[in-house]
Amino acid sequence: MALRANPDCALLLTVPNDSYYHRRYLNKNIAREREVIIELAAEYEMAVWDLYGLMGELGSSKTWKNNKLMRSDLVHFTSVGYHFKGDLYIDGFLKYMDQMEDRINLEAH
Repeated sequence: MALRANPDCALLLTVPNDSYYHRRYLNKNIAREREVIIELAAEYEMAVWDLYGLMGELGSSKTWKNNKLMRSDLVHFTSVGYHFKGDLYIDGFLKYMDQMEDRINLEAH
């Protein structure tokens, strides 16, 4: 809907974090969701922030929990984990902005 209302708007798609069902069953759906999100991003020329990939993909939430970045429910982050996630997002966003600036500069010349 946003693209119909404003075809020039910038959209950022995000891939969910790795997680478990009921603290013991791997959530294998996220890998499929990731594929669909990346396909949509390519089709509509949108940016993607892939938290699932940054985390380490399937089962990585246990590593994050062991490093006190994820809560014992293996779905939600700790306060430190949310701050780290935010830092990763900001770093990725700034790198993306630099890439877009470089692209615009190349197209101008």
